[in-house]
Amino acid sequence: MKQISKILFAIFLSTAVGCSSSEDNNGGQQPAGGPSVTAVTVVETRATSADVQAQVTDAGDTPVTVRGFVYGTSPLPNLNDFATENGAGTGTFSATLDGLQPNTTYYVRAYAINIDAATGNERISYSGDRQFQTTAAPALPTVNTLQVTDIKQISAKASGQLVNAGGSSINELGICFVEDTGSNPTPTINNWKVTAAETAGTFIVTLKGLTNNAHWIMPGKVYRYRAYAINQEGNVGYGETLEFTNNTAFTMAGPNCTDGSGNTYPTVILADKVWMARNLKTNVFIENSQAVTAGETNISWNTAQPRRCTPGSTFTQLEYGNLYNAYAAFSPLKLLPQQDALNVSQWRIPNRSDWEELIYYLGGTSIAGKAMKLSSNWNDGTNSNNSSGFSAISAGYRNNSGSYNLSNNTLSVGEFTAFWVNNPTVATFVELNRNSSSATINSIQSTTTSAANSLRFGFSVRCVRDNE
Repeated sequence: MKQISKILFAIFLSTAVGCSSSEDNNGGQQPAGGPSVTAVTVVETRATSADVQAQVTDAGDTPVTVRGFVYGTSPLPNLNDFATENGAGTGTFSATLDGLQPNTTYYVRAYAINIDAATGNERISYSGDRQFQTTAAPALPTVNTLQVTDIKQISAKASGQLVNAGGSSINELGICFVEDTGSNPTPTINNWKVTAAETAGTFIVTLKGLTNNAHWIMPGKVYRYRAYAINQEGNVGYGETLEFTNNTAFTMAGPNCTDGSGNTYPTVILADKVWMARNLKTNVFIENSQAVTAGETNISWNTAQPRRCTPGSTFTQLEYGNLYNAYAAFSPLKLLPQQDALNVSQWRIPNRSDWEELIYYLGGTSIAGKAMKLSSNWNDGTNSNNSSGFSAISAGYRNNSGSYNLSNNTLSVGEFTAFWVNNPTVATFVELNRNSSSATINSIQSTTTSAANSLRFGFSVRCVRDNE
């Protein structure tokens, strides 16, 4: 009757867990005074893992210090095989056995340990063997990697094509990529990736600046990439790994642009954007050709109305452009070029993101200023080389009361310049200084200068547009 009861109990366990498993109770082991451990229940099996459960029904004559499972591909595994630790004491415990091979037979036993009070030695009890088989390896999605197109300074378009979803619906398609510094790396979704909007068919994504601009496609570098597909089961399929070199020039001359006063400016293409390569000097808005009022005197300058001026009486508008307060720079009447030689009119005052991208592209805050500054115009030529072609000129600035910035008792021309950052609420600007190679984004707001008064400062303006 006892043997029949054991057989019926084993059948009940096998039926309850709904998976292929069996137990050989001859594998059980319980030393005198050791814990009592029930047979293992295999709750669920997968291709590379399994969930198991057991119970310590009696601690023996001392408390259980460790309990867990041992498993392997041979019968009667022990603590010299793969093992888990799942707490202490009596009661039910469970674990997930990871790192298994698909479609493989495994054996698992529960164990519990207490300490012999007389000898101090461990007493290890094992349950009987439980045999189970992992499921077959999941079907992976199939995807093709296609050639990149439209390689620009900091971007490229990459494509892929879903061939087969792997027996499930697709959750995500995209391209993963990595810079190749000589080791021929194989990209995965744990590297850089761009997710496509599509979940079927052919897709195309733009490889460009991702988190904190850290993953740009930069000129002169080699990249390896491949398409990927993730189905609803979480299985990832990859296409063939391809590579490309970004041979785009680091800096390129763009089409000239013209402002509302008829002044023409050279432009330079940096980080896939077209930047004016000279300071704006227009005297009119492009909407209705309305004039921007000159504020050459301190009284006429200190106002919450649009104003412009030249950077000091001894410097010409032709060479240095105008300084504009925020009310002029951000006016809805638009202090912008009308168009350029390509008839593109989507110019704007650069926002913080525009400046951050430029600074990053030119090597970061600590050295970008050197690449931006026209070397012949600054008092310290060692911190300027204009390698970018941006040609920043030292036009100084004007404060909210109308005074021009002074440095060592001289006008700040040759010493300093500031460009407006599009922020209509508080004066924000990019600062370049003669004694530094840096380019920093700063704001003016303190106990002595309110946000409103900061908008009366006068800075230079450079306009930008996307390089479409």
